[in-house]
Parts: sequence; C-alpha cells; structure tokens
Amino acid sequence: MLQEIQEQDLRIDGVIVVRNGYLVMEAYFPPYTGEHRHIIYSATKGISALLAGLAIEDGLILNEKVKVLDLLPMKGEEIENLDDWKRQLALEDLLTMTDGFEWQDWPYGIRAEGDFSRLLASSDGVRYILDKPIVQEPGTHFNYNSGASHLLTAIVQEVTGETALEYANARLFQPLGIHDAGWSAYQGINNGGSELFLRPREMAKVGFLMLNEGRWEGQQILPADWVEASLQQYIKTDVEFIEEEYGYQWYTKTFAGHKVHSAEGLGGNFTFIVPDLELVVAFAGGLMGREMAAPYRFLEESVIPAVKSDTPLPPNPAYIQTLNTLAAGLPATAQELPEFARQVSGSTFEVRDEENVLGIEQLSITFPQGNEARMKIVYSGTGADADWGMDIVFRRDDVLEEERELQMAIGLDGRFRTVIVDHDEVGKVPFSAKGRWQDDRTLVLTVLSAWAIPETWTLEFDDDDSATLVIETPFLQTEVFLH
Repeated sequence: MLQEIQEQDLRIDGVIVVRNGYLVMEAYFPPYTGEHRHIIYSATKGISALLAGLAIEDGLILNEKVKVLDLLPMKGEEIENLDDWKRQLALEDLLTMTDGFEWQDWPYGIRAEGDFSRLLASSDGVRYILDKPIVQEPGTHFNYNSGASHLLTAIVQEVTGETALEYANARLFQPLGIHDAGWSAYQGINNGGSELFLRPREMAKVGFLMLNEGRWEGQQILPADWVEASLQQYIKTDVEFIEEEYGYQWYTKTFAGHKVHSAEGLGGNFTFIVPDLELVVAFAGGLMGREMAAPYRFLEESVIPAVKSDTPLPPNPAYIQTLNTLAAGLPATAQELPEFARQVSGSTFEVRDEENVLGIEQLSITFPQGNEARMKIVYSGTGADADWGMDIVFRRDDVLEEERELQMAIGLDGRFRTVIVDHDEVGKVPFSAKGRWQDDRTLVLTVLSAWAIPETWTLEFDDDDSATLVIETPFLQTEVFLH
C-alpha cells in the first residue's frame, strides 16, 4: 500500500492504523508531516452529529424527534415555503439526510451553482436552507445535503449558547487530548458540513472512541446509545458505485466480509471502523476523481488482510526501515535554471485584467538558488467571487484583517517547500509548492495548502515585463494577465 502511494504519486497525506487499541502504523507523505491539522472535509459531518447527541445528553435537546423549527426559532420572521412537511421536519431527518429539501450540493465552480456553496455565501445560511421547499416527505428519501449538516451546528449553537467548536472543545475534543482543532465559520456558525481541521491521529481517536461505544481511558465521553444510533443503518444512500447505508452522518458498508463504519470527506479523508477486527484506519489526503476511492481499496486489499493475529507480532525492524524510506519521499532531482529565469528574477508584475476574480494586485518572483524560488503575491481582498482555490484565505475580506501577502517557497528539485500561514479561523496551516520548468519561459507549479487538493499554477512569461498566470483546480480554471 505505502509503496503504491509513493510510486503512483497518490495524493494521500497520511495513514493511521490502530488495532486492539495500539497504534500499529503511522505514515505521512511529503509535504505533509502530521504536525499540522488537516482538513477533513465532509468527515466533519460525523462530528456535527456527535455534538447533537451530546446536546441531548446534556438535556439541551429533548431527543432526536424534536421538530427543527422548534430548535431554530426565526425570531418572529415567517420562513418561506412553510407547509406541514416543513413543520414536521425533525432533528433525526437532518441526521439521516432524509430532510426532503429541494437541494443539490454539487457542482462547485468558480461561480458556484451548488446549494451548499450558495448557503455559505449567503448572508444567512440557516435561513437559506429553511426557506427551501421540501419536495419529499421527511424521513422517506436520502438526498445528500451538507446544508442539513450545517443546520446541526446551528442547532448546537442555538441550544448551548456556544459555537459548535467551543462546545466540541469542552465536551469532545479536550477529553480526547485534542487541544487546537480548527473549524471554519460562516455568519458566525461553524460549517457543519465541512472544513473541520484535525490531525489524522486525532481522527483516529474519534474512530477509536466510536469503536469503544463512547469510552475513552475509562471515561464515558459519548453516550453509548448515541454511538449505537449513529452507526445504525437507517436508509440506503444514492451512491451508484458502492452499496452503503447511512446512519447519523456515518456510513456503513461491507469490505472483505466485514462490516465497516466510516466518516468520509472529499479528498479521501476517511476514518474507518471495523468492529469485529477491533480496527480503526484513518486516511488524510487530497485525492480527486476515481483516485478518491483508493482508501476503500487499500482497506479491503491491504489493511484488512494484514490482520493476522489477536496477539502482538514480533518486532519487524526491516518493515520500519522500509516505512521510513517511503515516508522520506523521492530523492531530489535538480533542474537547470533557464537563463531567462535569471533575467526575470526580482521582477514585480501588476495585474492588468479588469475581471480579476482572484483579487491579485501584484506578483513578484525571485530565484535565489537553482533548486528553489520565492514568490510573493499581494491580494486586494476583493476576489471572493472565486469561491475555491488554495489561496482563498488571502482573497476573502472576511477572514484576514491585516495585509494580504502570500509568501511562497517553491522547490525546483522535485520536492515541496512549505511555509506556515496563520489563518484567523483555523490557526497555523501549511502552504506548500514545488515547480518545474516546462520550457525556458513557462514555470508550472503544484500547490498545496490546508485545503489539501492539488492545484496547478502555470506562470508563462511573455517577456521580462509581462506574464500570464493560469490557475487550475478540480473546480475552476482562470487566468490573470500581469505586466
């Protein structure tokens, strides 16, 4: 498995395997080291559901049958499309994504058409989803809805008087020894459907907590009945390529003859629980397309078959050496610096594009040595129309209050260079880049930030005072003209 990850250059950042309560494997792949928190995308939903259960345990919510509109009073305002189905909508319908709302999560794009992006961009995300018509009777049909998950954190905030992150810190994370989780917020409400940042080890802790019916080091952190309810199979999902059922924001499937529960997020950020093997496996990554199914395959073909005994195996120093070698990454391969790079080194370019959706004002680049470059980008903070991109932290005027300067280090020897960015909401996160010269005047970068999904930046120099920057992600492609 680890060798394939490296040889196929799969964007898997980390793998954690816990068996019988012991950490038996921990591997990270450059540039990720496990030191910093990793976005877990929609695996966040599993945490949001656990917080709802804790609020019930604390007596702040009666039970999962409580009506959503009773939990989220609209302060006297009449919501749109109010009917009997909407009045009967229960907390449990949100938990199982059987809410019945007219809703399409995807697609995301440079100007997103998906409902979840619209929710996050709206001035009142809670009102956005509650105003949507309900087109199927609640509790009867599954429809993937990150907005339903966002309502969970809104409800938690409403009933506790704290944000979901504050409540999670006190009731869930701190008892597990997790002290610096990050969680993006919109209109003051943590994103219940995504953008929670935890280290792979920390997601494995959550998985181990679920495996052990909510107990951690002798303490009952989660109600055992809520853990059981969360992992029940209430309804089949609408995913075509895999047979799975849905609980309270947790999935259940069968791999290699074993029942597997999971919290799953974009990029292959999956935490698997295999109860009959006492096994927890956490993947962190930035996989896209068909590659995003790689953690399923590795679980079924590599991890589960490796379970050989219920007693400790003898030490295997050769395996440890192999693991260390794989985690170190491929050797550096220096590339000769084109003569034009020396000419353009130290130049500063300004944007000459009227439709500058990225909000870039200036870009400067230097080549202090042959195997590394430095790039500085100055942002105006007016590029929020482009709702995706690794540098979005610098483009959103509601996130950074100080000067928006991205100082990038770029490895030109096949290895990433990493700088640390201090994000107002999620704390210190890594921003990594590596590049290669496609020809004498075209520099192609692979960029990774805390969003984890690889992005390609192509900087094509027309001459020493003009250039074009093309940025491609799985969700957008745009270009900026510089002079």
